[in-house]
Amino acid sequence: MNTFSLSVMDDLSAARRKVEIYCQSLVEAGSAHWLLNNRGKTELHLEGGEAYLFSEHGLTWLRGSNEVVRHHHGQARSAS
Repeated sequence: MNTFSLSVMDDLSAARRKVEIYCQSLVEAGSAHWLLNNRGKTELHLEGGEAYLFSEHGLTWLRGSNEVVRHHHGQARSAS
């Protein structure tokens, strides 16, 4: 087995744990809450309206705050 690959995986696991600990601290501070979606996946919802999906591949931004956000085509729209 490639030891470089193991080292990278260890680094990624450590980074993921740090992100999860930070997100949990937001929940404990009352600034966010965890949600189990209808597909059984974990989401973090921040009080400002932002939402993130946690998966085995990483963290995915789902939506922004109630401010104006931009589509990937550059068109402005309301996040609500």
